[in-house]
This record gives sequence, C-alpha cells and structure tokens, in this order.
Amino acid sequence: EPLDLNTMETGDRVIEVGGAMQGILTATDPIIGEGRHGQAWSLKGQGGQLYTVDLASSEFDCYIMLVGPGIEGPIEDDDSGGDLDSRLSFSLPEDGSYRVIVTSAGPGETGAFEMRVVMGVGN
Repeated sequence: EPLDLNTMETGDRVIEVGGAMQGILTATDPIIGEGRHGQAWSLKGQGGQLYTVDLASSEFDCYIMLVGPGIEGPIEDDDSGGDLDSRLSFSLPEDGSYRVIVTSAGPGETGAFEMRVVMGVGN
C-alpha cells in the first residue's frame, strides 16, 4: 500500500524560510510510489501565509509535494520552475507543521538538490 506522506519521517530536515537547504535524494530514501524515492522536510507554517518553494537539481527531474493539516490531497508540481525544476506556491490553510516532500518525476532517480523557501511569490 502507498506510503502515508503525512507520517513520513523528517529526521533533522527542517526548512528555514528565507534560506537555501542542500540535500541529497538517495536510494535509501523510502519509495513513495511508482518506484520514486521521497524525502520529507518539515515546514512550520502560518495559516493564510503565502509560501513559494523552489526545488532545483542538475542530477534528477525534480518533483515536489506538500502535505499537512487542512490539505486534502498532496499539492504537487513538476516543472513550474523551468527546465526540470519545480516551483510550488501555496497559501496554508492553518498554522501547523507541514511536510514538503522532495521526489523525482521518474522512478529510481536520485541526486543532489537545492531547495529554497520564501514567503510570498518568489522572483
């Protein structure tokens, strides 16, 4: 059965809004479906606030998902960041702890990535 994205371990991966996080999607990260590895990052969010997440990698085709309180199914994006990069802009329904899931568009893709999270629409 598919992994519940809302309960994925985030470990010590915490998103700093306004910062840039470096990470590596690896073959040991859990499979979240269709052979795609996923890595969860924790985002402490404010309800009603707009956020933009940019995910970029030169090593795999980025795909990004957001889950958390008040969100029915995952909000996701593949290529809005241009080329194979992802960009997700969203307004959170309520205060709480959300998970940003870094994954790939295709099965078995892994590699280094950079994620930036800002308040507002980004540039």
